[in-house]
Amino acid sequence: MKRHKSIYFFVFLFVSLSLKVNSQKILDIYLETAATNNPALKARFNEYQATLQVVPQVGSLPDPRVSFGYFIRPVETRAGPQQARLSATQMFPWFGTLNAEENSAIQIAKAKYEAFEEAKSNLFYEVKSAYYDLYVIRKAISITTENINILNTFYRLVLLLPLMDCALRWRPQTWKISWHY
Repeated sequence: MKRHKSIYFFVFLFVSLSLKVNSQKILDIYLETAATNNPALKARFNEYQATLQVVPQVGSLPDPRVSFGYFIRPVETRAGPQQARLSATQMFPWFGTLNAEENSAIQIAKAKYEAFEEAKSNLFYEVKSAYYDLYVIRKAISITTENINILNTFYRLVLLLPLMDCALRWRPQTWKISWHY
């Protein structure tokens, strides 16, 4: 007897866990679909990716400049006439400036990532809320359907009361049931 109870318990546990896992899989599919098809979430993720691309650019030296100039009329200088000019320059920022700008860009990227995570959490909350509302509605429909079936059974039983009257010699005069399905 005790063994049968434990078997029934394990069967019940297995069935309830399999139903829970199945409903969780469905919810996960809905969440994945919402995440891949939501344009606002994609925009937040692309903003985050764009700020990640800025970090290496900010942490590097500015591009060197090369310039060339040609004079139509030669310019007289102390060294003699000058017909063209060629120069190359490289800007070097003050010590620690590049590192500070890179850290600032990293912090901006972290803020963009947190904004993306917040948008994702809000989207998942909305999807889960709608899913659970739908679950409650479906459960209410199934309970209402069961109640209607029970009431139909009661109605059929009441219709059988006059047939049972001969056997029981009992007739309730006050019962009046009219049920339309």
